[in-house]
Amino acid sequence: MAELNGFEIGLILLLLFITTYNCIILPPKHTGTNQALIFIQGANLPADKYTDLLKEVQSRATSALWIAIPEFTLNMPNPLEIQEKIENMKEEIAKHVKVEKYFYAGHSLGGYMLSEFVRKNSKDLSAIILMGSFLTRDVTRLSWPDGEYIIDYPVNVLTVGGELDGMCRVTRMAEAYYKQQVNVKMAKQKDKFPLVIIGGINHAQYFSGEPNSFIQKNDLKSEITKLDGFNIISQVIVEYIENYEDLDSSQILKTLREWTEEFIAPLITAFHMEGYYQFKPACYNKSLENANINTCGHGSPWSNRGQIIMGGLNATKLRNVSLQNDDNFHRVYTVTPVHLPIVNNTCSGDIPCILHSITVSENYYERFDNVLDTGFYAESALEIKCKMSSRQRIWEKAGLKDVNFNKTDLGDICKAINQVSLDYSKSITAKRTLARYNIKGVPFVMGPDLGPYNEGPLWIWHYMNYKAVNRDGKNEIFVQSPMMRTSTDYPIASARGFHYCKLLSPARVLEHIYIDSLRTED
Repeated sequence: MAELNGFEIGLILLLLFITTYNCIILPPKHTGTNQALIFIQGANLPADKYTDLLKEVQSRATSALWIAIPEFTLNMPNPLEIQEKIENMKEEIAKHVKVEKYFYAGHSLGGYMLSEFVRKNSKDLSAIILMGSFLTRDVTRLSWPDGEYIIDYPVNVLTVGGELDGMCRVTRMAEAYYKQQVNVKMAKQKDKFPLVIIGGINHAQYFSGEPNSFIQKNDLKSEITKLDGFNIISQVIVEYIENYEDLDSSQILKTLREWTEEFIAPLITAFHMEGYYQFKPACYNKSLENANINTCGHGSPWSNRGQIIMGGLNATKLRNVSLQNDDNFHRVYTVTPVHLPIVNNTCSGDIPCILHSITVSENYYERFDNVLDTGFYAESALEIKCKMSSRQRIWEKAGLKDVNFNKTDLGDICKAINQVSLDYSKSITAKRTLARYNIKGVPFVMGPDLGPYNEGPLWIWHYMNYKAVNRDGKNEIFVQSPMMRTSTDYPIASARGFHYCKLLSPARVLEHIYIDSLRTED
């Protein structure tokens, strides 16, 4: 065994000298199968705050369900204590009855610590329930060559999310849903790793009393009472415990799974339009054109839409010419090699013709989410850095003569593309969610383009601007895109005919509609 360092020894001594409270709730029913549920508390949430919910769970169980709630030192679930806590709870229950099936459940940080513990400690365990938490990304992997997900986890898992959870975002739940229910290689894993979203509940809905200050600051407002929340959550827990091996036998779980599928569908669509790196990592080939394979992302479908809008062929008289774009993911700052947008052919303008263009994009994500897979930070791209051909270049390639750059490209074209993203995203949002946003949400409003930043590094490192403003007594988020634009006779030949934008991802819009627009609600 490796020697402990001074910090670890000190922490263990601290844990030994601080008294904690462990609770076992005897079942009201002592007939039938004896089962046990060991529950792991959330961070800074005393264990007794979960007693009311878990008693409701007990009252609904058809068998004798013993419940144990170990309390961790300083109310912080941690890897040093979790094994001892769970073993102690099992020993205490064993003094009363012989348990036939064990289940574990955890909320928030407790769910995370539990899921990590179970990966190597699953003996005699039937299933676990994660509430306001999820299986982390490292338990899923893409299979070759089909690009479907395989989940490497030893026991069945139910993941429960809240529609209005401000601590564990439904956008992170959507990613988990995609990997566990949609793009999953083995059909049987769909029932082994179900995920449900409960409408109207937030992160604080799983426990009694006031949330701690951190949750109060960051959680969204629930739309149902605490009692109603306990009612539906307890039903879900009991139905899963009693039907985890045959989910179709539970009408409640079936109905909730169907609602979840419909609720999450717009988020998955928007992530696909972005080319979400957590669905598939970017290909990043050395050549301009990425490979077309299932295990990496070729490019952003939204950038394809952006180049077509940038091209603006519908504003010309060229009814016979259309534009088809192939976006490719690359790091926009690389210079060996440098990846630049191109148009591969020309048209005469008077016969049917398709222009074929290539753009270069890189999705930029919140740095914390890449390091800490907690669901707390935004999941969608902050911006899509997109290198596009200018409208002037597209028109010239389409066959038009004497195209004036000052007329084609001096307007706020990036703003126009981002407005389309906003409108499109609203169109795919569920009516219930969009109505909430329209009434309570702080809206995105597109502002004029910033720049031009015609020195490449300046455009790269000027990020999409999201600025909170108050206009005429109304709060808004003013969104502006840094841009770079050059004419086809620009002095530097290698930089001619470009119009770069920071594109607003539809997934970022939906994440704002579903979550962040509601944070500043009075």
